[in-house]
Amino acid sequence: WDYLTERYPWGMFLSEGTFKRVYKVWNALVGAEEAVSIMNVNLIDNVNVVGSELAVSVMLSSLTRRNICPNFVLVRGVFTSLYEPPCSQWGSAENKRPLGSKYIESKHNALTASEPPSDEQGSFQYIRMELCHHGDVEEYIKRQPNEVLSSSLARSLLFQMAFSLHVAGNKFGMKHYDVKLLNFFLSDTNDGPIDDRAHPFTVMRYGLGSHAFNLRMRTKAAITAKLADFGTSDVRAESNGQPVLISNFTTLENTPPDFLILGDVATQGYGHDYFGLGLCMLHLFTGFAPYEEILETVVCPPNLKKKLKNIWESKKVGGYDVIR
Repeated sequence: WDYLTERYPWGMFLSEGTFKRVYKVWNALVGAEEAVSIMNVNLIDNVNVVGSELAVSVMLSSLTRRNICPNFVLVRGVFTSLYEPPCSQWGSAENKRPLGSKYIESKHNALTASEPPSDEQGSFQYIRMELCHHGDVEEYIKRQPNEVLSSSLARSLLFQMAFSLHVAGNKFGMKHYDVKLLNFFLSDTNDGPIDDRAHPFTVMRYGLGSHAFNLRMRTKAAITAKLADFGTSDVRAESNGQPVLISNFTTLENTPPDFLILGDVATQGYGHDYFGLGLCMLHLFTGFAPYEEILETVVCPPNLKKKLKNIWESKKVGGYDVIR
């Protein structure tokens, strides 16, 4: 408990998923902000998922660390704890910034939360990652004027996203199965401040075989897209061509139509990621979110709703059927 509260005296809640929460924290040892994802292992039926996500994250992080591909979030360390982070220091969904929006040494070092009782202990995995200060791509788009990116920036981000998926597939055979803008994070391309009057443009150069691609961005707005969240990914080559599994249905509104229409005839492979990347492309270039937002005005007809409810609750239905 002392390690947790003293090493990370300040935090801020960022987001929450089914089994995971993500925080922005201050690491007192290195004197810098980091992102930390926390997973309650006791709540997960298949603990192999925990190990799989960590393994894939570390493998892809190594590609960024070795300058092979910059488009993956860096993993900086992993540790386990019996405790959840203290809400009074790290925040929660209801109170995201209990200690303010920024770490202040003179103010926060003296604050220490009380150790929870033993009956609140569990098994929590903490993954330390680089902090992408611009957040995820979807939130970044919402902060832009009229929620629209310039065409040049949209092209640059799409190329980076596609390249990250290509490299992950080429090096490790990875299928992500949850490609969406919420899982791409943005950081500044340049490490430090650069005089944009002397250097108005920043160029990222990518090599693919005998081809070289130059991504030219304005220096003051040069950003790098980084793929993250590999909890649903699969690196098993033998899974290609096999029938889809329930675990392949991740973010339902991003599911390829053939998965829903073909049922067990649909097969695993890279197609799911291609479809997700296509949705990302539509959102990047138009500013319109092609997800659940487009269904806000859609209402299910009462008769159809009744029939669907009967089928869902019936124990006799064992497969697919046609509703007339």
